Amino acid sequence: MASPFLRGLGAIEVSVTYILGQYGYPLVLASAMTLLYRFFEFWLPLAAGVISFISKKDNLILRLLPGIMIFVLGLVNVISSVTPALPERMHILKEWMPEAIPQMSNGLIMIIGLFMLILCVFLLQGSRRAWGVALILSILSTVGHLLKGVDYEEAILALFVVVVLWHTRDFYRLKPHKQLTRISIRVLVYSILALLTFGVMGFMLMDKRHFGVNFDFWNAFKTMLRLFFLFDDDGLAPRTAFAQHFIYAIYTAGGAVLCFIFFSILKPIFSKPFNTEDDKEKAALLLQKYGRSAFDYFKIYPDKLFFFSDKYEGFISFKVYRYYAVALENPVCKDEDAARGLIYAFDSYCLENGLISVYYRIPKASLSMYTELGKRSVPIGDEAVVDLESFSLNSMTMKSTRKNLNQLKAKGFETKVYTAPVDDTILLKLEKVSENWLQVLHEKEMAFTESVFDKEILKNQIIITVEDESGRIYAFLNVIPSDVSNEAAYDMIRKVNDAPNGVMDLLLVRTMLFLKEQGYQTVNLGMAPLSGIKGSSFTERITHFAYEHVKSLSHFKGIRQYKEKFSSRWEQMYLVYSNNYYLPRIPKVLKHLSSGK
Repeated sequence: MASPFLRGLGAIEVSVTYILGQYGYPLVLASAMTLLYRFFEFWLPLAAGVISFISKKDNLILRLLPGIMIFVLGLVNVISSVTPALPERMHILKEWMPEAIPQMSNGLIMIIGLFMLILCVFLLQGSRRAWGVALILSILSTVGHLLKGVDYEEAILALFVVVVLWHTRDFYRLKPHKQLTRISIRVLVYSILALLTFGVMGFMLMDKRHFGVNFDFWNAFKTMLRLFFLFDDDGLAPRTAFAQHFIYAIYTAGGAVLCFIFFSILKPIFSKPFNTEDDKEKAALLLQKYGRSAFDYFKIYPDKLFFFSDKYEGFISFKVYRYYAVALENPVCKDEDAARGLIYAFDSYCLENGLISVYYRIPKASLSMYTELGKRSVPIGDEAVVDLESFSLNSMTMKSTRKNLNQLKAKGFETKVYTAPVDDTILLKLEKVSENWLQVLHEKEMAFTESVFDKEILKNQIIITVEDESGRIYAFLNVIPSDVSNEAAYDMIRKVNDAPNGVMDLLLVRTMLFLKEQGYQTVNLGMAPLSGIKGSSFTERITHFAYEHVKSLSHFKGIRQYKEKFSSRWEQMYLVYSNNYYLPRIPKVLKHLSSGK
């Protein structure tokens, strides 16, 4: 039997029952036999599989479940509060408690339900304080449903949410910024006092004709508390349009204050740090002392922030977008023990400030250090490295390149090397090449792992160009400063749209020969994104499939193929993160950080 449903869900139950009936079994017995068979054949394994799956540490569904359950419980609370209770259950309550308690519980359930509809957003963000509030509100919901009408069905749901929240408590680690929280609490207190003063004074000064009541201070205060916290007017009936507008004003102001509570106190808030001039100097000195990567230059680029530890000598270079703090490569420090300490301190710093730490471009050799700290990783591409000692134009793989270079030289093209300080006239020519390059590609300046075109910065770097006999520049690249004695790297490599074929080959070959003359042993050509990923995990398989078959990513193959002409070896780079829940958002974060902002 075939069915379009999950394992014949429903279709098998009906069909088997019908077939057994045709063999003479009574309908009730046939149904019982079928359900018993399906219980052991399908439902029991399914339930065991679901429990096993969602109980797995760092499970995505388990991470989403509390937020979804809080939203569902909020809806249930609101619907339950506006629907009448069952008379036979209310009769039981009236025998045991005053009538006011079920009424107050019903209003409380309504307010809790509204809060929960908002609270689910902060749970999905990972707010620790939101988790605590959700736990308290779920417990209150359990009690409130029993007190308002012996609604044990809703109480069981609320109790289940309590269990789920407690089981997933380790997922909620983001803390609000302490200073901003203190300010928010102060503003909240002032707002409540101002609203209570407005309401109490308004009721006391209001003429009897508006509500039919002469309010003294105590009655006005109790009425205001009921309106603000429980939305319960206790039979208060406005008799004039002014009175009705007054009530609406209290509801609106009260709702605004309550929304402010959730937004300012529960939301993970982070005040973006900044670097002082002393911080920049300190980072530059540490980089000069402990730098090990050819791309260390970008760790002190103007777009970066620095994290220093009081205990360990070193720093982490990072950028912030929304709730993500993305660190570039490994920490700059003395050894692996110091790196491990810096990572732990940086993670703690991020948690205290409502941030999620992510580490980008981590070499495979360093993964064990992050794994020991409980982190996860996913490959993001291969980095091409050229061995200058074995690099030669005479190899068979460079045959087509040699032909292109000879043709260009015959046409009068040549390469030139400009050392610091680069002349302003040359910088203006480079700027025109850069603008043409970006215009043709319909791209904006990139950042984070590369620099933007800045004449003041380029003026003090080595520039290598391809020019014709008239001095027109067709392509250029800049060699970035490096404190790593044996490895070099370049940054921007750009050309004009009418440059002849082979210009980039000529530029790279000249660069490698120049760096070889300078005593470097290797040149890092940068990363070919998404290439070389052939792991067994689901994330790696889906990434490999996208690389091979998604048309919009086909240009990554071209990057890989071009660098393979020069590359001596490939080193796989990784993205390191703390929880699978954050992984789908990280590409968007990296795209924003790389947009030059």
